[in-house]
Amino acid sequence: MKTPTFVPLVALAFAACTAQSGQLDVAAEQAAVQAVEMTFLEFARQQDAAGAANLFTEDAVIFRENREPAIGISAVRAALEEEYQSTNPNSVQTSEVRYTQIAPSGDLAFQYGMWTTTGGGASGAEDDRGHYLSVYRKVNGTWKFAVDMSLSTTPEPQTP
Repeated sequence: MKTPTFVPLVALAFAACTAQSGQLDVAAEQAAVQAVEMTFLEFARQQDAAGAANLFTEDAVIFRENREPAIGISAVRAALEEEYQSTNPNSVQTSEVRYTQIAPSGDLAFQYGMWTTTGGGASGAEDDRGHYLSVYRKVNGTWKFAVDMSLSTTPEPQTP
């Protein structure tokens, strides 16, 4: 007895639907990563280094200008504390996500964007702007920073 032609087609269609239902929801994952960035920005506005550090993996690395990399969660927290202490608490900080990419595996992502700080110096007069690049890793279902790099694009003051 011959197998009807439609049986393999139905099986193929079912397999395709099953595979699609298990596929990664890229838009949802991008939104989740962007939410971590916005939470980090809110902790920075509040100058809450402990809260911000909780958004990082245990083996995270952050890179900041004119400093050695901070490696590991304790070093990240200390670096953020130092960063926040040198920032005017009345400064206004903004961030704009430019691009977020989720790895097909669903457990890694990277994101880059722009940031600004208005009135960020101790005197409240200095403004700064720049770019960031962050790598995220999913830990127990939660996106966390694995690597964060920030770069100011504000020109250095000219010395006479």
